[in-house]
Amino acid sequence: MKDCSEFRLFVLDRRSNLHFLLDSGADVSIIPATSQNKKKTCGQQGGCPSVINYELAFIADDSSVSEIWHANKWNFSKSYGHGFPGFAKREEVFVMKRLAFLPQDTMTARCRIWKSTGEMAEDVHCIVRTRIGVEKRSILWNVGNFSTLESGKKYTYKIKSLAHDKQLMSVNISLTEGLGSEEIICFELNLQDQAIKLSTLQLSLVDISGSRIECNTDEFWLNDPSKSKEFKFFFTKNKLMAMKNLYLHDDILSLHWEWAFSKGEYQKKLRTSNMQVAVLKINFLILKTQITTS
Repeated sequence: MKDCSEFRLFVLDRRSNLHFLLDSGADVSIIPATSQNKKKTCGQQGGCPSVINYELAFIADDSSVSEIWHANKWNFSKSYGHGFPGFAKREEVFVMKRLAFLPQDTMTARCRIWKSTGEMAEDVHCIVRTRIGVEKRSILWNVGNFSTLESGKKYTYKIKSLAHDKQLMSVNISLTEGLGSEEIICFELNLQDQAIKLSTLQLSLVDISGSRIECNTDEFWLNDPSKSKEFKFFFTKNKLMAMKNLYLHDDILSLHWEWAFSKGEYQKKLRTSNMQVAVLKINFLILKTQITTS
């Protein structure tokens, strides 16, 4: 076997007669790699990290800034991203400051990005518009013979889309035993349209005068394999029976449901143009389909 050293390049120190291995692709070397060597290594590994400055903000209808994440920077590597666990509070976006964050039900987010070192090849203005489809349903479910409901037995209501007459979800109502002699009213939601990703509901009890008493408000991310969710009603059967003259006319339990179903992204478009400033502007347009039935 030949000595593998004859295929390597060394530098000889005449004073000490020591041989130093040159960096010609070896794993270890005392000679620092040149800038060209480093560029080559980065290319082989899929690209060197780039330090990018960025600034994120939500924009109001009058182009003013509603919320801003001030300028920051991050080492971005190829095929790797960077994000945040939180940016703006949900209650502020959808309730407290809805007019500022969602004018005409449209959320506009702006992202400015620029390099920390070097020059930009060109300045680009990008606009991405995403439409999210939402179907709303308003339903009145009258549960007859409420006093005779049996514990453990399920009673089902099927929710259909009036847009394409397909079943969206089924709702089961049942009774379970609680503490003492209390009978708890439970609801089980079973997804029928597997494309639905998110569902929100507002459940109200309707009294004999037609007034609504809000009882349950919730949202469900339907991303688990079972596609099923459960929750308990605000009132127990015992409490409703004790107030039957107010809530159970002719032994009928009247429940008013406000539903919203979303299948996520409905449409996405990208448009770019040359500008003096590099800006990424993202528009989230909520497309609503209001469908009501009784």
